[in-house]
Amino acid sequence: MNNKDNRIHSLSRSFMRDYLAASVPSILLLVLISVTGFLSGAKYFTDMIGTVTRDLNQYAEQHLRMLGEDLIRNKARDTAKQVEIYLRSHPDISMQELQNNTEFRKIAVQPVGKTGYTAIHESHTGINRIHPNPSVINKPLILLSEKLPSFWAVLKQSLSGTEVSGYYDWIEPNRIIRQKYMTITPVGIRFRDTELMLASTTYIDEFSAPAVAMNAKADEIILRSREFVFRQSLIFGIAGLLVIFFMLITALCLARRAKSRYIQPVEQLASIADELGREKWDIVIPATVSDRNDEIRELGLAFQNMAAKLRGLFIEQEQRMNELIRAEAAVRENEIKFKSIYENTYDTIMLLTDSGFFDCNRRTLEMFGFSSKEELTSVHPADISPPNQPDGQDSMTASNERIQTAVQQGYCFFEWMHRRKNGEDFPADVILSSYQLGGKKIVQATVRDISERKRIESELHNRTEELRKSEEKYRSIFENAVEGIFQSVPGGGYLSVNPAFAKIFGYDSPQDVLASVTDVAKQLYVNPEDREELVRIIKENGMAEGFEIQLYRKDRS
Repeated sequence: MNNKDNRIHSLSRSFMRDYLAASVPSILLLVLISVTGFLSGAKYFTDMIGTVTRDLNQYAEQHLRMLGEDLIRNKARDTAKQVEIYLRSHPDISMQELQNNTEFRKIAVQPVGKTGYTAIHESHTGINRIHPNPSVINKPLILLSEKLPSFWAVLKQSLSGTEVSGYYDWIEPNRIIRQKYMTITPVGIRFRDTELMLASTTYIDEFSAPAVAMNAKADEIILRSREFVFRQSLIFGIAGLLVIFFMLITALCLARRAKSRYIQPVEQLASIADELGREKWDIVIPATVSDRNDEIRELGLAFQNMAAKLRGLFIEQEQRMNELIRAEAAVRENEIKFKSIYENTYDTIMLLTDSGFFDCNRRTLEMFGFSSKEELTSVHPADISPPNQPDGQDSMTASNERIQTAVQQGYCFFEWMHRRKNGEDFPADVILSSYQLGGKKIVQATVRDISERKRIESELHNRTEELRKSEEKYRSIFENAVEGIFQSVPGGGYLSVNPAFAKIFGYDSPQDVLASVTDVAKQLYVNPEDREELVRIIKENGMAEGFEIQLYRKDRS
């Protein structure tokens, strides 16, 4: 009997020893694999979120800044051209009249972005002539060289009369420094032997604000994800330790009972653990475990609780992923918006490298008459130009020189004679700008057809010449007439008189009349009422004929 009991105890100890030796390492390995897999997956997931988000935001911010620079440059050139047209149509106007002219100020001072503006200063003196802030008008800009050295560094380059662009630091009233971008371009006509420069400037962060906000939002999402993963990892680790502890206790208890009774529940629990490893969270505890009143049932409930917690964890992770997807969708929407601007802008945009053209917008194909982008990429810039430019320079040599200038200096602006596919030549403004993209040096060519502008400039020149000749003819008649001719205002003052008028009334010269006579009715009219009657007749009939009056000479005779 004792031998039988010894054998039973020996088998029980052997089963417990073998059971523990077989089950404990497996349990530990299962928990270790689950914890390691969870932590590795969570780390990979959060790192992927950070990498993708920052790459997309960096790309968006770079192109937003480039777009902002182009907008500021184009604003400066367009406004300078408007100022040039106005000055050509008002050749005799003075600077003081320009400063007081509301129409001209609306042309010269225009908004740039949300807070920027345009202004005018003289090139060689650096004196501010037109500015939205009246307190800085007619003051030299060199006064800002110590307070804003980076601003002066950009502006100083424009004193030679050439177009410049650059960044500078602007000090806000609260002493915060913000970066601005400025383009200064010459007005295409000299004003009273003075070169005028038009400046266009605004805060560059106005254009990159969406990307900055996206960066901040991405950092917040990443931080919250990492904090959440850390907390859940800690909870998961503690839960794993508790599971190991309960499983060891259960194994000891089960080993002291019949192995046949406990093998099946253990296998069932192992199957549940496998389902958790395959992310099947809707587990069901079998009746052989749930109907028990021992540690096996508790272990089953622990698996069920762990599955519920893991399910909540992965649901929240899925929500985080959806937030990332929405952020990526916003970036893609911005990319589509920029692509739309690229394709639908009125100006042609062409991209080229050392190998030649590789892309263009739809406007390019329309302007040059090409049927596809492939047809454009097969030609050299000189192939869409006549053999020689209007100055006689070879188009191939000239185009290569300007491309090289853009590569070296980052920017090149010039007028160019282009040729369409049908052989028609047309003048154009060309802006070449270079930048790095994907490790390659890219040159962007922006072309604007200025045929209409050239035609208007020619008509404006011809009309100006006709006006000048007409004025000379009128002046000759006015000065050499034998009759007295004058111009006056209703209030009683003379605007102009001819020499015959001065001679008739006994004055030394027309200037003597203008200086001496300030009230026509009182000084020249014998009867001042005649003056009022004459004005009335002219207003009613548009003229006065046969109206006789008596007037005083200078000596009152």
